[in-house]
Amino acid sequence: SPSTNISDDQTNEALSSDLNSLIQTYLPIFILLMTPVLGLVVQLFNLRKRRPFMEHFVFALHFAAFVEMFFVLKMVVSHFCNNAWIDLAFYAVTVLYLMLSLRRVYPATGWSGAFFKSVAILFFYFAAMVVAIVLVALLFVYKNYDKLEDLASYLIQ
Repeated sequence: SPSTNISDDQTNEALSSDLNSLIQTYLPIFILLMTPVLGLVVQLFNLRKRRPFMEHFVFALHFAAFVEMFFVLKMVVSHFCNNAWIDLAFYAVTVLYLMLSLRRVYPATGWSGAFFKSVAILFFYFAAMVVAIVLVALLFVYKNYDKLEDLASYLIQ
């Protein structure tokens, strides 16, 4: 019936709004909590260096601090001018910064190697972050909407 569709749409909009606010609120925390994963990924890409994990972890903390700072700057700029170019610039600067810092910390890495390593490291890091965010979002949805049909219908839409 039409009234049921309106109710479902309102429920889906409320759920979507809750999920967006959840991600906006907790994304900086996810970045910080995923820092050991970033350290592990950096260590995997630099196995020949034979450095202890703590050195890779410190590198990851430094990079995560930069991403946090730059993310806040991106949010401020996006508030005044919401444009796709801002997102593209954010990702480009993130890759450039990681590439430059890889060259600085691991000097044997050439420019092309640093570029490909930075792209691969960011890919695996953000993939792990997306998996973590999706798991938390599913737990959030399941906790707030205990009917499995609501969860399935929301995920399908």
